[in-house]
Order: sequence, then C-alpha cells, then structure tokens
Amino acid sequence: LTGRRLLLVNSEGHQWLPTEPQHLQAQKFYRKPDFVVLPPAACAFRKTHGDRKFDGDSYKFGFCADPALTDTVAAIFEAKPKKDQELQALGEGEEYAENLCVLHTSTAFKPDLECTQLVVATPTRFLLVTCQVGVACSVEFGEWTEDGSLDA
Repeated sequence: LTGRRLLLVNSEGHQWLPTEPQHLQAQKFYRKPDFVVLPPAACAFRKTHGDRKFDGDSYKFGFCADPALTDTVAAIFEAKPKKDQELQALGEGEEYAENLCVLHTSTAFKPDLECTQLVVATPTRFLLVTCQVGVACSVEFGEWTEDGSLDA
C-alpha cells in the first residue's frame, strides 16, 4: 500500500463490484463494499442523497470507475456497528476479495491479482486481513484505544 497516492472512499451507497465476470453488464449482480482504498484516477466520485450531510473535502464518496480498473484497489474496508457482527463483516469482506480475484483471473484485466488487503472493523476492535485468491490467509487483531464515531 505504500509508494502510491491512495484515497479512502466511502463506496457503501454504490454497487460497483461485479460478483462474476459474466455479470459485468447486469448491475443487479454488483456488490457494495463499505469503503475502498484506490488511486484517485481510478475513482468515480459521487454522493448519494444520504451522503450529502457530509460536505467538504474530508469525506470522499464514490466507487471504482470501471471493472477494468479494479486491479488498482489496494484494500477493502467492511465495518459493522455491533461487536458481535465481526464474523459477518469478515465473511462479507472475504467475498469482496474473492469477487476481485475471480474478476481478474477470469478476464484479461490483471490475471496475476491474487492478494487483497481487507480491514474489518467493529466498535471495539479491528482485523487486518490478507486474502490470497479470495481466501483469508493471515489476520492481525487490534483494539481501538478510543471510541470512534458511531454517528457517521
């Protein structure tokens, strides 16, 4: 994740990640990760109606602009408001990592994409997960030292 200019973008309001390469034209099969980390050039910036309460430059809203650019995704974030939803968030995040991997190994976009970084967060702790070919292969656990914003 180092050496490149990257943005953390709230993508929860946008379906941008195809579940399978054959679904590239069928929007109903697209997924919505909570946040995505990617280069600004690969991002389509858009706010939903609900996002408008967060004005200013500190919050970025949008999604990966094109399936051909998903190889630029550096990390996916999945967050849940309750600590007992950690496994649910991990499962969703792992599915997103698998979707990225399947998309790239089944198309000419980037066949060598095998590793996806995933961050899973709850109010009490976070997991830093490395997924290989869409499967979690290492997990680092951490705890928040201060309460975060549950209002956002």
